Amino acid sequence: MGDADERDDGHTPGERRRIGNDRLAEQAVGLRFQVDVRVPFWCECDDQDCGVVVPLTLPDYRDLCATGDALLAPDHLRARADGARQTARSLRESARALRNEAAQARRASRRRRNVGG
Repeated sequence: MGDADERDDGHTPGERRRIGNDRLAEQAVGLRFQVDVRVPFWCECDDQDCGVVVPLTLPDYRDLCATGDALLAPDHLRARADGARQTARSLRESARALRNEAAQARRASRRRRNVGG
């Protein structure tokens, strides 16, 4: 058997760390941690070898979870987030090109009406 990061459970390393962080947060709540106590959460990047701890208060962790963002150490990336940013950039470029194309078609249509009309 391989180590935990090699299992094929359909989750990325970052997703597995989020699940673990959620359990840790539940335990901290159950233990009645004070709101200003920083809990040692795991970085949720997709580097399977990452072991960086990111201390965060429970309210800050809850706020982060509510946004859907990953808890990342500085300069760490989540592969899906990178892919989503690239997709968004590509879609913005396509939308810009389509808007320009539509504007050119409108101008050409106006010219034809003015010449023929």
